[in-house]
Formats: sequence, C-alpha cells, structure tokens
Amino acid sequence: MQDKKSYKDGIYNITIAEYHNASAFSRTQLMTFDKSPYHFWYEHLSGLAIKKEPTEAMVIGSAIHTLLLEPELFEQQYAVLPKIDRRTTKGKEAYALFTIEYADKIILSHDQYALISAIKENVMKHDIMHTLLSDVQFEQSIFWTDEETGLQFKVRPDIWSNKMILDLKTAEDVTPNLFKSSAYKNGYYLQAGMMWEACRVLHKPFEVFGLLAIEKKEPHVPMLFLMKDNAIEFGWELFQNHKKRLKKCIEINKWPAYPVVELDVPAYATINDEEI
Repeated sequence: MQDKKSYKDGIYNITIAEYHNASAFSRTQLMTFDKSPYHFWYEHLSGLAIKKEPTEAMVIGSAIHTLLLEPELFEQQYAVLPKIDRRTTKGKEAYALFTIEYADKIILSHDQYALISAIKENVMKHDIMHTLLSDVQFEQSIFWTDEETGLQFKVRPDIWSNKMILDLKTAEDVTPNLFKSSAYKNGYYLQAGMMWEACRVLHKPFEVFGLLAIEKKEPHVPMLFLMKDNAIEFGWELFQNHKKRLKKCIEINKWPAYPVVELDVPAYATINDEEI
C-alpha cells in the first residue's frame, strides 16, 4: 500500500493528486465502507486492490473542473492529442512519441477536448455562472479531526465563498427528478454533511450548500440545486453513522463483508397460467 502523507487540521491549497494521497478519510472511502467494511479494507487498507484506471467519464469530469474553475492549470496538467490515424504505421509512431513527450500529463483526445471546450463555452453564456464564480476560492482542501472518534477526515469544496459552498457535477441529465436519484446514489448528501461538519469544526460555517450540475449533452445547460437544511442534516447523520462504524472496525480490526439475507420473491414476479 502506497504511503500516504498526513496533514495537520486546516485548509490547504494543494493539488488534487496531493489531496488524494493524503491519509485522511474521504467521502469516497466512506461510500466504499457503506457498501461493506470488507470492501473498504480491501480497497484502501489491504494493499491487495489493483489500481483502477480512471474511466472516460472521470477524465472528462476532472478536465471540465480544471478548464472551468482553474483554467490557468489546464496546460500544466493536460495535453491534447492531435488528430492521428492510429491505424497507420505513421500514426502509431506519432502517437507513441506524443505519449512519451507528455508522459507527465493527462492526455485528452481531440474529441474529448472539443467536448469540454464546448461545455465551458456554453455554460459561461449563462449569467448565473458569472455570479457564482466571482469572488470565490476554488479547490481548497480541508482536513479536520473528528472530536468523537479521533479519526481525521477531508473534503475539497470546488467553489467556496464566506457564505456558500458549491460542488460542480456533470451528468447526462440534470432535470430535478432524475438528479435527485443521482444525488443519493453518488453520495452528494453525505458530501454536504461532511462539508458542514468540516466548516463547523474550523469555525467557518456556511449558509448555503449547492450542487452546480452541468449536462454533458448539448446545449450543456447548468442547473443549480440548493440543498434544504433537512437534506444537509440527513447527510450529516450519514456521516455520523459511517464514522462510528469505521472507528469500531478499526478498533477490533474486523471487516465484515455482506450479511446473510433471505431472498424473497419480488413483488412484480408472476406465473403465467394461461392455457396453451
């Protein structure tokens, strides 16, 4: 298992790679723990898990974050592959040379770059974006030690002002009914609860937590979701539950997997009794 760097409690302006390599526990890790403690142990503690390459959706999402929120860092972190026909010998050679030259960067295809550029251009046509992105800080990393368990956790607000935290999300469809389901599945309520707790502990409470959701498909319309107090409280309660269970597993060094569950007939199941 790769050694992780520890940080004292506080707010840091570090790269996303440094954030991921920090030893504190994150929302993503707690979501793995919620699946089962064994999944958490295997993925994050055992050293046995095979490192997974980011999916195309992850690459696109991260690139949009950088281009939209921190464009000055984009050229430092990404390289755009020219149009190359990799089916030809010449194309294969050109591709190999390009990957060697830019081995320290994330390589985007020409089509991927065209997509994220179009998203930025279309999104910035909306006045709300200029309002939300003015006089704020981007991609700050917060570390805090939980008073009850002694465990250290971390969060990384995308957009942060004195009174508001916004997290940037990309989705296929951001209409409210569909996005509400996506928010629960992807742990956005837990994220809000952890953000609230982090800012409370560091005496920097916010008044508003929102999700700035952008559609990946044209015309790439942004949608702002402001979480109600009860939604943030639900996320905070999820965090309280997960942290206590995690602490117990660490103390007894036991990591149970799935429980034994009785399998019933689903309500929609039927038997076709029509005569043949």
